[in-house]
Amino acid sequence: ILRKLALNTLRSHPSTASIRRKIKRAGWDDAFLTSMLAQMR
Repeated sequence: ILRKLALNTLRSHPSTASIRRKIKRAGWDDAFLTSMLAQMR
């Protein structure tokens, strides 16, 4: 369930980057991770 939640959050983010790139960026950039978590509803 958590994996699907994370993938749906990544897909809904307006960035044009690929899913793989978004995962890597969220791991490196705390501001990007925060914006990803803010997308969740």
